[in-house]
Amino acid sequence: TLTTHPLGFDASQLMVVNVTMGPGATGDNIRSELAHRFGDAAAHVPGVERAAISLFAPMSGVSWNNFVSVRDGITVTGKQREAWINGVGPGWFETYGIRLKAGRGFEPADTKTGQRVAVVNEAFVKRFIGDGPAVGRIALARLEPGLTSDSEIVIVGVAGDSIYRSVRQGIVPVMYIPFDQGGRLGSQVPVTIRLSEAGGADVERGLAAAFASVDTQAAFSFRSYNDMLRGTLAPERITALLSAFFGALALLLAGLGLYGVTSYSVNRRRSEIAVRMALGANAPSVVRTVLGRVGVMVGAGVIVGAGLSLWLSKFVTTLLYGLPPRDLMTLAGAAAVLIVTGLVAGWLPARRASRLDPSVVLRD
Repeated sequence: TLTTHPLGFDASQLMVVNVTMGPGATGDNIRSELAHRFGDAAAHVPGVERAAISLFAPMSGVSWNNFVSVRDGITVTGKQREAWINGVGPGWFETYGIRLKAGRGFEPADTKTGQRVAVVNEAFVKRFIGDGPAVGRIALARLEPGLTSDSEIVIVGVAGDSIYRSVRQGIVPVMYIPFDQGGRLGSQVPVTIRLSEAGGADVERGLAAAFASVDTQAAFSFRSYNDMLRGTLAPERITALLSAFFGALALLLAGLGLYGVTSYSVNRRRSEIAVRMALGANAPSVVRTVLGRVGVMVGAGVIVGAGLSLWLSKFVTTLLYGLPPRDLMTLAGAAAVLIVTGLVAGWLPARRASRLDPSVVLRD
């Protein structure tokens, strides 16, 4: 379910290049200028359809959040005041394919010295604004370290919802601000590339040459968005694989154990079974007798196991996604698998018992 969850953007042709600026890039102004030049250089590489810079790439494991409020908006308290923030460059929404539902995106005039503006997603509007137009409203937040009061930020657009941190966390309120208004810049900037249909292996070489032309001391690494998505889901995938492995191992051991106990019981009762058959019991009745006892054991185990599962399910809630911990269909399916396994394990010795020769057994 996590792997097929809608992201809110098309990741199939996206690539993220993490560019680390050289040691000479010190100061916000120099780093900001270099970041924009990296984005412009990438956009002109053959095979690149669009390119955009941002403070963070969605689902990259790095993020920024802060307490936010909206003037004359919905009053929220506690952790509900938290919104996630990302500084993005021109063309970022078009690169990701995130549609603007209202207002505008960012323009060249949205500089560090200009009016603070923001584009918010629909989840932000739902939590902090509610009904009514969002464009033109004033959001309040501290976007730079050291500020003692909130900055006034004019909401100029509303973007569609998309995954920000992880698929498991789902849609969260996000406020996008212009890249140059994002506070103190680090030495690393992610450049998101949307490849054209003609883009191939030469694109990485072209991007490397383009970045080197901007900063000869820059270092960079390439990663497709699909790889990034698989990386974010690695813990869930490992948990699922381990759970499936140990579940199958437990089922196998339970089946072997039941087979061994039933075989031992049949061997101890060979004389009794032979007498029954000598007195007229047929093979099906012998099988039913043996399976009846197996069925009692399996039934008792399923009932006790189902009760324990319902009680212990509260401890695995955080490991599940899109499935309630007490899903009756899942419990019914597990019970059916256990019953079938138990009957198969019991049927093999029961079938062997039904083929006993009473004259041979009683003579022995």
